[in-house]
Amino acid sequence: MKLRTVALLALTALLLSALASCAYSNLTEISEQQSFDEAFETVTANTKTESEGANYYSQGTGKENTDDVEFERKIIKTVNISGETKSFDDAIDLVDKNTDLYGGYIEKSGETGRSYSTGGYYTSRRATYRIRIPAENLDAFLAQLGDTINIVDNQSTVDDVSSKYYDIVSRLETLEAERTALTNMYASADTVEYMLQIQKRLYDVIEEIESYKTTLKYYDNQVAYSTVNLLIEEVIEYTEKVPEPATFGERISRAFRESWKGFAEACKNFAVGFVYALPTLLVLAVLGGGVSLIVYLSMRKSIRKKKLEREDNEKK
Repeated sequence: MKLRTVALLALTALLLSALASCAYSNLTEISEQQSFDEAFETVTANTKTESEGANYYSQGTGKENTDDVEFERKIIKTVNISGETKSFDDAIDLVDKNTDLYGGYIEKSGETGRSYSTGGYYTSRRATYRIRIPAENLDAFLAQLGDTINIVDNQSTVDDVSSKYYDIVSRLETLEAERTALTNMYASADTVEYMLQIQKRLYDVIEEIESYKTTLKYYDNQVAYSTVNLLIEEVIEYTEKVPEPATFGERISRAFRESWKGFAEACKNFAVGFVYALPTLLVLAVLGGGVSLIVYLSMRKSIRKKKLEREDNEKK
C-alpha cells in the first residue's frame, strides 16, 4: 500500500514538472514575439517622428516646416520641334555638332526618305531625334537650332516633380533609420526565431530603399537633362508664315492663291513626270508601231491572196 502511494506521488510530480516546462516554453515564445512586436513598433514610431518635418513639403509648400529653408525645385522640361531645311545634310551635321557643343547627347535618331533629286521626283527626307541637353544649356541650344532650320512648330511642357521627389527623399530617410535600428536589433537577438523575424523585415526595408533610390536617379536624370524631340524635313521651299485671315475677303483671296499655287505645282509635276517617262513611252511607241505594221502587212497579204483565189475561180 505504501509503495503504491509513493509511486502515485512520484508520477504526479513528473506530470506537474512536464506541464511547468511546457508552460515556461510557451511563455518564453510569447514573450519573444511580444518583444519583437514592441521593438518593431518602437522603431517605426521613432523613424516616423524623425521624418515628420520632411513630409511637410509634400503638401506643396516647397519649404521645411521647421526652419523655412527653401528646397530646390525639380523641373522636367520637354520640347517638341518640327522644322524644315533646304540643305538636309548640312542641317543634320549642325544638329550633331551643336548637341556636342552644349554638352548633350542623342538618345535616339532615325532617317527616312530619299533626296528630292532622285529620279526627278520630290521625295522628302526626314530625320527624327530625341536629344538630351543639360537644362542650363537648353535655351542656348534652341536658339542655335532656330538658326539652323526653319521652325514651323514649337511646343514645350514643364513638369514640376518637386513634391514627388522630396516625398521619396523623406521616405528614404525613414527607411534608412529603420534599417539601422533593425540591424542593431539583429546584432543583439538571442534566439534564431527572433533573428529570422528581424531578417525578414530587414530584407523588405532594403528592397524598398533600392526601389526608391532607382526612382530618384531617374528623376535626377530627367531634371538635369531636358528632352528635345526634333523632326527635320527636307523641302524645296520653306512654308510661308502668314497670319490667319480675319475677314471673308481675305479667306477668299488666300484660298484662290493656294488653289492657283497647287494647280501650278501639279502642272510642274506632270511635266517632270512626262519627261521622266518619255524614254519608256518612246520604246513602247516603237514596239507598238512595229507590231501594228506586222499585223497590217499580214492582213494585207491575206486579203490579196484571197482576192487572187477568187479571181482564179471566176475564170474557171
